[in-house]
Amino acid sequence: SSTGSLSLSGSVFEQVLENDRGYANESYFMPCDEKEQTRLAITQQCFTSMLGGQLCFQNIPRNAKRILDVGTGIGDWAIAVAERFSTAEITATDITCFQPTDVPPNVFFEIDDAQEEWTYTEPFDFIHLRGLSGAFSDWTAVYKKAHKHLQANGILEVADFGVITTTEPLVNSHLSIYNGACSSAAEKAGILLGLDHMKKSLLESAGFSIAKTRTLDIPLGTWSNDPRKKLAGKMALISALEGLEARSLRLLTRHMDWKAEDVRDLCDKVQVELMRPDVRPTIPCQFTVARKLMELSGWLISGTRAIRAASDFWLILGFRLRRRQNRLRFAERESMSPPVASAKLTLSYPIYASDFDPQNSSFLLVGGGGGEGRTGVGNKIVMFADQSFVGYQLIPYQTLINSSRKQTIAEVVDIDLSKNEDSVTSLAIASSTASSVTAFAGINSSQEDQDAGRNDHLRSFLLEYPPIKRKDAEEGRDMGTPTYKGQTAALGRASLFTTSTAAKTETYQRVTRFSRPCKINGGQLGAIATGLAPEGEIVLFDAKTNGPMGPWVEARLPLGQGVEAADVDIIGLDDIDGLPPGTFAVAYCTDYEVHAFSMTLKQKPNPEPHFSYGEPHPDVFASKTRPKFRSLRFITPHLLLLSQNRPNRQGADLLLLELSSSYQGKDKTLLLRLLL
Repeated sequence: SSTGSLSLSGSVFEQVLENDRGYANESYFMPCDEKEQTRLAITQQCFTSMLGGQLCFQNIPRNAKRILDVGTGIGDWAIAVAERFSTAEITATDITCFQPTDVPPNVFFEIDDAQEEWTYTEPFDFIHLRGLSGAFSDWTAVYKKAHKHLQANGILEVADFGVITTTEPLVNSHLSIYNGACSSAAEKAGILLGLDHMKKSLLESAGFSIAKTRTLDIPLGTWSNDPRKKLAGKMALISALEGLEARSLRLLTRHMDWKAEDVRDLCDKVQVELMRPDVRPTIPCQFTVARKLMELSGWLISGTRAIRAASDFWLILGFRLRRRQNRLRFAERESMSPPVASAKLTLSYPIYASDFDPQNSSFLLVGGGGGEGRTGVGNKIVMFADQSFVGYQLIPYQTLINSSRKQTIAEVVDIDLSKNEDSVTSLAIASSTASSVTAFAGINSSQEDQDAGRNDHLRSFLLEYPPIKRKDAEEGRDMGTPTYKGQTAALGRASLFTTSTAAKTETYQRVTRFSRPCKINGGQLGAIATGLAPEGEIVLFDAKTNGPMGPWVEARLPLGQGVEAADVDIIGLDDIDGLPPGTFAVAYCTDYEVHAFSMTLKQKPNPEPHFSYGEPHPDVFASKTRPKFRSLRFITPHLLLLSQNRPNRQGADLLLLELSSSYQGKDKTLLLRLLL
C-alpha cells in the first residue's frame, strides 16, 4: 500500500470506564483516556530530550526496511521514525487506537495484543518497546516472539522508567507508601513494575545477545545543574506527577481493595512531597539493546568454529605484524591442529604490500621500500606490514619469497626499483603459471614527474621462477639456498586515476586487486583505488588487455570528497546460469560502509554501486568514534567476509555479510559478527 493505514474494529473507541478513567479493556492496568494521551505525549518529549534529539538509544540502521513499534501509544515515535526513514515500512501496534489519522504513507497502525500470536510474514530489522512496564504478564514469551520475527543481527531496543526515589531517604514518606503499595499490587496481579522486565536473564532466555545497557538517573524537576538534565527533568516531573494516579488507580482498587478516593488522596500527597524544594527526586531510565544472533548451516556462533570454517579463505593460519621491526613471520597449515611450521627473516626496511601466488601458495610476492631519494639501505624484502609504514623513507624493493621449505625463507626473484621514485604501496598477482607470475603494483613516479603532471602509478612486471631440481623437489629434500635467481621484466606503466586539479596532491595507489580469470572466455577484471586523494576513486579495468594502456578502463567509481576505499574484491560469476561471460561481482568498503554491484566486461555505462551495509552511528551517550572496515573478501558470490578495527585499539571484529542475489542492496543480511 502507498498510504498509511489504521486497522480498526467497530468497538475500538469503546473504552471501559472505571473510577472516572477510561481503559482499553478489563485487564490492562493503565488508562487510555485523553488525560493519559497527554501524559504520553509529554513522556515522548522527555525521551527525545534525554537522547539529545535522537529517536532511540541505538540508532536505527539507515538501510532498515521494516521497523516494529510495540505498544505505540499515541504513535508519535512511529510517526517520527516514518518521517525520518521514508523508505522503511513502520508497523505500530497497540491494544487500542487513539493515533492520528493524518500520518506518513509508510506507517501502519494496527490493533494488536503483543501477548497473542504474532502473525507477521516478513521479519523486522528493528523492534522497539518503550514505556511498557507492567504491560505483559510473561515478558519472556514476548521477547521470544520478538526474537522470532527479527532478521539475523536484527536489533531489539527496550526502554523504560523505574521507580521514583529521592537523593536522601525520606522517613515515613508518602512516596515510600505509594511505592510499597504498588509493588504489592503488581505482585498480586502477576506483573512486573519498574525495570524488572529488562533483566538480562529474561532477554537471554529468549535467545538474545545483550549488546549494551545504559541506566540514567533523571532528576525530576529543575534542580540539576546540567542544562540537558534540567530540560528532561522538567518534562519527566510533569509525566511522573500525572502518572501517579494512572499507574496506581486500577492496581490498588482491584488488587489491594483500596477505595478510589484513598488512592487519589495518596497521589495528591506524593505530588506535594515531590514538589518540596528540599526533596530532590530522581527516576531511573534504562535502555537495553539486544541483537538476534543465529546459527548458520554448519557454523556455530563460537568464534573458534566460525574462524575454522572461514580458514579456507586465507592461505595461511596467521602472521604477526611488528611495528618498526621489519620481520616476517610466515605460518603454513599442515593440519587443523598444531604444530605450525614457521620461519622468520629480518629486513633492513619496511614493506607495504604482499600477495600469494594464486596457483601455488608456497610463493609470496612482497613489495615495499622507503620512497624517493634515500640511500644506504639493504636490498632484501621478506616481511608483512600494514600501510602505517607509508611514511618511512627507504629504498624501494620487490621480492618473491619461496616458503615451501619449512624453516627457511629464500629469495628466488627480486626487482630493484628506481631510487628516484616512490616505494611500492600496493601489489597483486594478476596471473600465474608453473614458471612465472604477472604482477601489478602501485608505484608513484618521481616528484619531478608529478610536478610536471605525469604520474604513472600503475606498473606491471613479469617474474620468472628459477628452475629447481625436480627429483629433489619431488622427494622433499632440502635443495639449499638458490645460487641464482629468476629473471624479471618490466611490462608497462600507466596513469589511470582522474587527474586532480588540486595545487598539490599526495595521491597514491592504495589498493590493487584482481579477479580470477573467467573459465569460459578467460576475461579478467582488475581494480585499483586511490589513497590520500582530494576525491576518492576506484578504477576498474580489463586485466587481459595487452599492456597497461588507457583504453582498457571499464569503469570509474567516484567516491566523493574525503572518502577512500579501504579494500576492494572481485569474484567471477561465470558459473551462474543466465549471466553472460565476463560478468563479475565487485564489492568495496570505505571506513563505515560496504557497497556491491555486478558488471560485465565491454558493457557501458558505468555500473551503479549499491549500499549493502553500514556501521551504525554510536548511540547518543557513547563516544562518536565507530569501528572502521579494513578489508573484505568474497567467500562465495553472495557471501562477504569483512574485518573491522574497533576504535581506540580495543580489538577487531569479523563480519559475515550475505548479499542479495541482484547485488542491489535488497535482502542483504549480516549473518555473523565475531569479536576477536
